[in-house]
Amino acid sequence: MKRILAGQFMKEYALVAENLYMMIMKDLGNLKMCYVEDVLGKHSDHELAWMFLVDGCATLQFMHCFENYEKFRRMNITDELVVFATQDILLLENQLPYALLELLISSVVQKTEQEIIRYSIDKFISGCNIFLTERLSAKKLREVPTCHLLGLLRQATGVDFKAENKARPFITGDSPTFHSATQLTVSGIRFKPFYEASLEISFKRGFWGILRLPPVIVDESLFLPMFLSLASYEKCPDFLNGKEVTSYIWFLDSLIQHPDDVKVLREAGILINFFGSEEEIAELFKMVAKDLVPNPDLYSNLRFEIEVHYKKKWRPRIYQLIKVSQDYWTMLKVGAFITIFFTVVQTYFALPLHKSKT
Repeated sequence: MKRILAGQFMKEYALVAENLYMMIMKDLGNLKMCYVEDVLGKHSDHELAWMFLVDGCATLQFMHCFENYEKFRRMNITDELVVFATQDILLLENQLPYALLELLISSVVQKTEQEIIRYSIDKFISGCNIFLTERLSAKKLREVPTCHLLGLLRQATGVDFKAENKARPFITGDSPTFHSATQLTVSGIRFKPFYEASLEISFKRGFWGILRLPPVIVDESLFLPMFLSLASYEKCPDFLNGKEVTSYIWFLDSLIQHPDDVKVLREAGILINFFGSEEEIAELFKMVAKDLVPNPDLYSNLRFEIEVHYKKKWRPRIYQLIKVSQDYWTMLKVGAFITIFFTVVQTYFALPLHKSKT
């Protein structure tokens, strides 16, 4: 499939393979610096240059076709292969230097065509983002230089929210405990989706506490491979980061202790379910979060604020009373409707017209 896509890329933009090869060879020293020596193995410079050429062109063409599956079908590439290739392209171990992609894009003569290719990259990254948040503009997305496509995907999730909005570590002898979504709901906390281009979580205290979280798309094809790739990237020892993606999924998992918690988050629009039953999603998060090591400081102050709200003992009783009252009035309304309905029916059949017929 790689050779088919690479050939199609060169054909579409009238590029000559030998010219691309020479261009890559000139910059091969810089491209090799993106890898540790063990990864490059025993490949010669000649072999590496051709590998970069085929893989780079194939990747760019794949992203160009991503929005229109009909283009894949014309090349006899099935939908299943597209899904597997999408996962494969964003695996940490399969990352190509972004400098290589830019080098190949620069070989395209027309500037407008270069921008079309870059736009297709943005659309591909947007389509692989498992967080249902506002999409960053291309300009905003590239404000921070990226090493590869996986880095661009992480940037698109909105990991760089403002430092002053991040939770700060606190010192207290009364550490917050972990409460499920159901328990928090009983304590008077409502969940609301947060659609900004950010993984920031906010909590607003009041009579009703409001916990805002970015929605997550949970499906069979992208959620698990995309998250695992991002989590693996955040673990890299030479990549200094705040583990924002890892910490957010870990925070969600701490809210899910039972399938009922999944239901609460799904109904609130936090979990967008294309995966399966609530039991299956609960098991998925349990499996995913098993070995996660989050950033302990990122949401520590947030948890403290939630704990302060949760520990006010009178709240659950008030909320339960409100719920019972709502249920009581609902029952009264239903009972009144049924009474009126049967009264109307009885009156209708008691009219003289019906009596004369009988």
